[in-house]
Amino acid sequence: MSDYTEIKFDCKYFLGDRPCMPNKQFGVFCPACSYYEKDAEIKNTFPEIGDPDPEASLEGGKKIIIVKLDAVGDVLRTTSILPSLKEKYFDSAITWITAERSFPVLQDNDLIDEIYFESDELEHIYSDEFDIAINLDSGFESCNIMSRINARERFGYTLEGGKPYPLNKLAYEWYLMGVDDNRKKANTKTYHRIIHDICGITYKNTKPVLQMPAEKLERAEILKKKFEFGK
Repeated sequence: MSDYTEIKFDCKYFLGDRPCMPNKQFGVFCPACSYYEKDAEIKNTFPEIGDPDPEASLEGGKKIIIVKLDAVGDVLRTTSILPSLKEKYFDSAITWITAERSFPVLQDNDLIDEIYFESDELEHIYSDEFDIAINLDSGFESCNIMSRINARERFGYTLEGGKPYPLNKLAYEWYLMGVDDNRKKANTKTYHRIIHDICGITYKNTKPVLQMPAEKLERAEILKKKFEFGK
């Protein structure tokens, strides 16, 4: 694994959420890249990427918030982490911030207590305090929201120097896959395993959770019989 201290986070080409131009065009990556140019707009140094606080993630009831804004399919597959969170942090309350287009795959999920959209007025969220905040996406918008959330322990990605940045070492492997095409191509882990690793939770082959109310299931069964689906 690359040492994060060797990555030139202050390079003007380095984006933090996707491969930079030299990586895409020439397959090079820090520190073996000769295209480094300091970003003049970055004045501060980037903080050390350390270990998560082992005392902050003890089991039990927690107030948890998740940020996941991506495409509907990505949001749905991310729900595989919900049973694991509920198992470790029993009696916890989970809030989810997502994009409005993804609401249908989350709205009937009884493992989620509250759902908000990134387009909502979120000041009450930012003024609140959570035990655990999770952002599994290094996209700028997700990281911007995460950077404004107050939580005792934070997993995934936030903003530093205006760029997406890992909150701790658990998030570093997935971060590298996002910025280095070569590393992403070499990956053999499933997405479900990766997001569990980011949160420091043991992966037990949990699957995405899609729940539907009885009336929708009945309607689906009627359509299945009418059009002879599955035959």
